[in-house]
Amino acid sequence: MIKVAVCGGSGYAGAELLRILAHHPDVEVTAITSEKSSGKRLTDVFPHLHHYGHLAFGSLDVERIVSRSDVIFTALPHAAAQKPVASFLEKRKKVIDLSADYRLRDPKVYEEWYKVPHGHEGLLKRAVYGLPELHRKKIAKADLVANPGCYPTGAILGLYPGSGKASSGLRRLSLIRNRDFRSREAIRPHVLLLRGERRVQGVWPCPAQAHAGDRAGSVGNRRNEDRRHLHSASCSA
Repeated sequence: MIKVAVCGGSGYAGAELLRILAHHPDVEVTAITSEKSSGKRLTDVFPHLHHYGHLAFGSLDVERIVSRSDVIFTALPHAAAQKPVASFLEKRKKVIDLSADYRLRDPKVYEEWYKVPHGHEGLLKRAVYGLPELHRKKIAKADLVANPGCYPTGAILGLYPGSGKASSGLRRLSLIRNRDFRSREAIRPHVLLLRGERRVQGVWPCPAQAHAGDRAGSVGNRRNEDRRHLHSASCSA
């Protein structure tokens, strides 16, 4: 079993991570931290995570966490993960950081966006960007993985197949637009990816499209057809 610690387990990202890890057959969560919930049982904060009824939140004590874990997830606010991540790496632990602190290789760009200087610039180029679809082999060997956010993940995986660098695993990119909606705000392309023999299809109309359709008076058959596409979006191997 891989012993895992989660730093920042009382936030949204930390709670979702714990929910996912609860179903991993080879993972045992051995430590969780939260400064605001330190001392509370995890199930008192998140009753739905009953799998962890034996665990309680503690403070972020580097030595305690290192002694209890093989892999450490840091689900801390941006800028707050810099120092703990560096400390864990000094102790030769594998770290997966869910904040933005190690996603950018240029410290000047990091400071421009997050308004704080990066205190561990030397680690930025050491981090592997955590998209397994693109960097699976590097992630497997890395001791620091910078997990991407949701918007970058969606954008990168949507655009990468058309970049000319895609492998056979991500072979084709198609964009589908709903031609009946004229408003610029309403046009949202839907990405269709073919991964090997696995096909993902569907139309994803957004709320703006519905409003634009109402204004244009095109609510009839076309809109019903879009709904059918949305609800019948399928995934077949």
